[in-house]
Amino acid sequence: MARHGRSPWLTRILLLAASLVVTFAVVRVVGKIDWAAVWDSLTHLTWWQPLVLLVVVAVRQVMSALPLAFYIGGLSVYRATLTISVRS
Repeated sequence: MARHGRSPWLTRILLLAASLVVTFAVVRVVGKIDWAAVWDSLTHLTWWQPLVLLVVVAVRQVMSALPLAFYIGGLSVYRATLTISVRS
């Protein structure tokens, strides 16, 4: 059954076109990153700084998942964090 008067094939074609445009844009952006400079900057970190970065990322993931856990009854913070992490 078509939604909003569109045929299912038109919807699929539009979704395919949108995904191709997004993929093309992401590849172009990632291609512009100077990965040698990224690696060089990472080598300047002391031993404890990557640990702090990992902790900050973990806290950010949990904080992003909290609203999902509050709005969906029965969903634990752990499951919400997994959902957010897989989705991102």
